[in-house]
Amino acid sequence: MKVQRRFNYTGRGKIKKSDVDIALVEQPGMPPKFEASLRLSGLGLPGNAPVFIEAYQSEIIERFECGTVENPRLPGDTTLWSLDDTRPVRFRVKVADPSGDNGRLLAAAFSITPHGDEPGEEGRESLVTVRTADLGNTPYKLEIPDSGMIQLTANSRIPYAKDRLVQDPVFQSLVFPAIIRGVLYRILLWEDGDACDEDTDEESWQCRWLNFAKRLRGDDSEPDRQNIDAIDSWIEDVVRAFSETHRITDRLVEKLGGGQ
Repeated sequence: MKVQRRFNYTGRGKIKKSDVDIALVEQPGMPPKFEASLRLSGLGLPGNAPVFIEAYQSEIIERFECGTVENPRLPGDTTLWSLDDTRPVRFRVKVADPSGDNGRLLAAAFSITPHGDEPGEEGRESLVTVRTADLGNTPYKLEIPDSGMIQLTANSRIPYAKDRLVQDPVFQSLVFPAIIRGVLYRILLWEDGDACDEDTDEESWQCRWLNFAKRLRGDDSEPDRQNIDAIDSWIEDVVRAFSETHRITDRLVEKLGGGQ
């Protein structure tokens, strides 16, 4: 059964993503459904606390009652009727306070990428959507929305432009570092400094990008937003880490047939 309910996020705990397994399952002639396995028993939560799973795309949400912490169980129908099956789907798991109707949230896991909806490497979260359009002589354009996912538009005049962005190291070496720099400069210089406050909007695109950058750098620090030199250095560390992780130049050299 799908339900709609508001939650109070005050003082919530965190559920590790490693304690949640969610998979999308194709259904012929129908939207996909999901399957889930939850491991909540070791978190110190009340056994009778109700559990909810939410599937969402931007502002569209489908919420499912999934039993309790002690006895998690999926409803009979987990078909995602309201969501667009051509776009990425993300999930949240929420545990609510069983003691009353105030909707207080005891614990949650956010931005869960389901198996079967992963762009490439298993478990990798999509931070950019890619489409193609005729851009004249501009090879690509990056659009940063007020909310939602950042969009990269590749010039449709370039043969197989979308596939090249995913597979071709020449394209990737020219495009990806520039995208990372552009997005992070936007966040650190222009965006609200509280955009990634876990008590406000943990799933904003700003927060997801900052968390991505911190994982690459290997620490949770952020630069002083009043110090442009600190911002420059921090972003270059991120780009360097990304390039090393994905062997950007090594792969480019291999593609072009060796070095000097």
